[in-house]
Amino acid sequence: MRPYNQPYEGHNYTKQFDLWTAMGQHKNVKPGVILGEAINVTAANTPSEIWLVGNVYTGFNAVGDESTRVVSTINNDNGTLVTQGIIDEGSKNTLFDADVDFIAAGVAVGDIILNDTQAIHGIITSVATNTLVVYRMETDNRGVHGINNKGDAYRIATTADTGLAVLKLYDMLNFNRERIPSQFVIMNGFTFQDLNFNASWWRSKGVLFGSNGSNLGLIFTSQSPSTANFVSFINVGMGQSLDGVSTVPIDSVRRMRSVSISMSTATGVDGRATVKLSHRPFGEGGFVTSWICEITTQFPVHMIPVHGDIYGPGTDLKFTIIDVSVDGSRFTVQAEYDDLIIHPLQGE
Repeated sequence: MRPYNQPYEGHNYTKQFDLWTAMGQHKNVKPGVILGEAINVTAANTPSEIWLVGNVYTGFNAVGDESTRVVSTINNDNGTLVTQGIIDEGSKNTLFDADVDFIAAGVAVGDIILNDTQAIHGIITSVATNTLVVYRMETDNRGVHGINNKGDAYRIATTADTGLAVLKLYDMLNFNRERIPSQFVIMNGFTFQDLNFNASWWRSKGVLFGSNGSNLGLIFTSQSPSTANFVSFINVGMGQSLDGVSTVPIDSVRRMRSVSISMSTATGVDGRATVKLSHRPFGEGGFVTSWICEITTQFPVHMIPVHGDIYGPGTDLKFTIIDVSVDGSRFTVQAEYDDLIIHPLQGE
């Protein structure tokens, strides 16, 4: 393995990261992870991004904020709205609504609370007349749990078939690359759903499944009416989008913490490949190589020394397989990062 590290630093953001850490202002740092997968990669179809879409990622190229469209290729990916309301009282694992009789409404253990105000969710473990109990309310950040607050709007959803019932769109950006809140979508099989919010970029993952435990069809999300601006894709049985591409929100700078890449071959023979991370600074036309490395199947996971590379606001990032020695190879990437929200530092 031979990495070539070419970090991009338009400003001295490393100093700002260290300053906020020293001041204990961790609320201004949002951790995140990029998960990507590419399957059946051949010499003929390289270069190829580490994602399941299969074509070349040209960057954040949305023409504007449009409605968001979600659909599956099979009707088994289907959920049902049971009831909804406004929380009267809540906690990290309870929800109380005096206006709804949850038992009469048909709410059951295993259904899901979708707190739309905060974009947090939890699987129901106990049902009483006006009270629901969950083990915990999940947020977008791993290891961070939410609290149901008085006045929050919520929905209760359940499975309607054996596949994906509820999808969550997260890491959402609008046309100006500004963060927008995550959204829950109750699936409706192969019927197109044009949702009542506008976005230009996001990731997606299932948060409630039927007896199969995953999605049975391909899950497509795109802008609408510009459906060619495809945004996210979940392959059959994956349960989440695995897109080794990302865009830094316009209010943040990103410091890479770690990158791990793995490679395997369909026949089990040894193989090698060349992989690179590229970035496209906001407002510029083409991607620039950040680093290149060689990987092999002889090591289960390759940890790439990223040295805390810094990327500026609005920068596009993508992981690309440049060449591969064995056709039918499979690649995965996991890149952990911290986004520093820089607005509080302006003028310093």
